[in-house]
Amino acid sequence: MNFNLKEHTVFLTLSGSRAYGTHTHESDYDYRGIAIPPADSYIGLNPRFENAVDNNGTNLWKEFDLQEDSDVQIFELTKFARLAVECNPSVIEVLFTDPSTHLICDKLMKKILDIKESFLSKQARPRFSGYALSQLNRIRLHRRYILNPITKKPERASFGLPENKLISVDQLGAAESIIDKKVNDLILDINDLTEDVKIILKNGMDDILKKTWKAINNEKNYPSNVKDLIFNEFANEQFDNENFLIYLAQERKYNQAKKDWDNYQHWLKTRNVKRLQDEINFGFDLKHATHLVRLLRMCREILETGTVNVLRPDAEELISIRNGAWTYDQLVEFAENEDEALKDVCKNSKLPNKADHDKIHNIIFNMIAERNFK
Repeated sequence: MNFNLKEHTVFLTLSGSRAYGTHTHESDYDYRGIAIPPADSYIGLNPRFENAVDNNGTNLWKEFDLQEDSDVQIFELTKFARLAVECNPSVIEVLFTDPSTHLICDKLMKKILDIKESFLSKQARPRFSGYALSQLNRIRLHRRYILNPITKKPERASFGLPENKLISVDQLGAAESIIDKKVNDLILDINDLTEDVKIILKNGMDDILKKTWKAINNEKNYPSNVKDLIFNEFANEQFDNENFLIYLAQERKYNQAKKDWDNYQHWLKTRNVKRLQDEINFGFDLKHATHLVRLLRMCREILETGTVNVLRPDAEELISIRNGAWTYDQLVEFAENEDEALKDVCKNSKLPNKADHDKIHNIIFNMIAERNFK
């Protein structure tokens, strides 16, 4: 980066728990901002600036005169806009933070803030709900780690595999590519559906297939996701070597077990000690639970009201959830029921299927031009 970031930052706001109103005196300070870099970042051979974050020894909090060790992330304007029009949860909320939390707000930013509702669309459903359910998956995974620790590293012999691979990386990659292509062909090549509906359909396929396969086989050994179903149904169409298919299945099972082991080891090394104690005491990650509830409620609010409530009206309840007010079963029930209910909320929402790209493009273009060429 060959320019002064602070001088080219047009917006900087408090974000995270202190913007939600769910912070404690121990909470970190998080800041998100937007910059319009010099023209030679857009034109010519200089590297394109996309974003700057506090990592690898970069202390942006010093550059912006913020609290020590604050978490700061500055987006280039067009990258920010591309993420915002997709209703990326951690990005779109930046536009709706309370004015009292804005540290830098250049007059150019008024052009975006005046049309911030134009960034909203039904994409909020898959984005917010999808992000929330990813939190639920983490909660379930960490709960499994605590209740059933992985005590032994998987060995190839346990999966009927020799020490040396019988399937080359190229062969395995080719098989996976075929499986991936079949998934996309079946699920995503539906021309008369909007992108948000396609995303919802793809996200829902795993659960539908799991339940269907379980009902058919009445057993636990059923495909766990779309890729496994496609593998079972279509692999024989592509590979006529029976042994190859057996070894391929065994390699896939071993690789998944190895991945689980590696993820577990990473969790052991990086877990927060205080949060771990809460997980042990309450049976699940309370911080993830709080984020999950907030995201699903924000999703409903966006679809029903056309705005993003960053400063949370339910802050006290969210704090109580973080302190263990909800049980694990209560959390899971809420998440599953609300995710299901949001399907109808999205269907009945007055928001457009997509954000107003043309309006936003014109505003972004004019902001860059005004900053650099006037």
